[in-house]
Amino acid sequence: MPTSVFDEPLNPREGSFAGLADWYRNCGSAEARAARRCLNDWYNAFQDRDGVLLGNLQGNSDIGIQTATDELYVHHLFSGSCQARYEEDSSSPDFRLYRLSEYVAGVEVFTLFPEEAVASEISRNTALVNELNHRVRSAHWFVRIDILDWKRQPRVTEVAKWLKEKVAALPAPPADLAREDYPADTYSDEWVELAFDFLPRRNPAESSSIVAFGPAVTWWGKAAGRLRDKLSRKAGSKYDLRGRPFAVLVSVRDFSCDTEDVISALFGDEAITFPIDDPDSAESTRRKNGTFGRSASTPEGRNRRLSSIFVLMRGWVPWSTQVPTVIRFDNPFARQPFPDDVLIPDLRLVPVSDELGIHMKWEPDPPSL
Repeated sequence: MPTSVFDEPLNPREGSFAGLADWYRNCGSAEARAARRCLNDWYNAFQDRDGVLLGNLQGNSDIGIQTATDELYVHHLFSGSCQARYEEDSSSPDFRLYRLSEYVAGVEVFTLFPEEAVASEISRNTALVNELNHRVRSAHWFVRIDILDWKRQPRVTEVAKWLKEKVAALPAPPADLAREDYPADTYSDEWVELAFDFLPRRNPAESSSIVAFGPAVTWWGKAAGRLRDKLSRKAGSKYDLRGRPFAVLVSVRDFSCDTEDVISALFGDEAITFPIDDPDSAESTRRKNGTFGRSASTPEGRNRRLSSIFVLMRGWVPWSTQVPTVIRFDNPFARQPFPDDVLIPDLRLVPVSDELGIHMKWEPDPPSL
């Protein structure tokens, strides 16, 4: 009998949810129904050793659910061309790929999440927005929230009570209300100071959420360094690769990480070099700190067991009708190439040798990165 990861809820609901687990189990939206169908279909084509992946999918941890979803989707991708066996033994990468009885390649999967401080701030802000949306309604106004000060989590019931009184006291906005005349107010207690801008609804609907724009999150991203550090632990030395190609597939869920960060992680951080007495001769180059590359101690190239990196770029979700973008980055110094026909990427950065040496070339030429 097929295994159901998520059944359709008996009493589906809309509104705010306490994390992914609550959303998958109880949301009645078309997106939630599509997501449940995808996960159920993908899981029933998956051989789960000891039910570990199912346990993560059905758990309460957002990180556990997202990690398991990534592994399930990667299995779905590779199963189009191979038999993808999950965690065959203690020395196996996440997947060993076979065609009939022939072992083709190994693939390790990991998810790049936002750094902990950023994830904590996002979680904090999301909890505040969800609670206000759950407790406060207005037929005539939205709100935008900015955090002026945050010492610790406030009593959201008090914030919601204050906000409910404020929107109840506001008259319906006139059709010609100018932007500079939008109402604004500040909530303050011993823990937080929150600025609220009140934005007029042009189509009154009291059943929809009160928060139009939640608090912004800003930080200096360090995605390239974090990705490089993770890849150094996944480069293949602890796996039995059976003399065959090996790749790592990275699912990027860190929204600060873009294609340039991946390139910096793999091929070295960007730098500018010039003689101290001739700054006008400055040239762009890359430091020799990438996952791929040569150094004095590794003249033949670093991490040569690692054939390629596949990157599943951020933003994909199981219920989307849009297929997520997959980019392949080849190691120019790999001992052996990863098979071309196992997973066809949308973009690929390949090594090219000519009289000037080895350089990397996009195939096809990307419209923009």
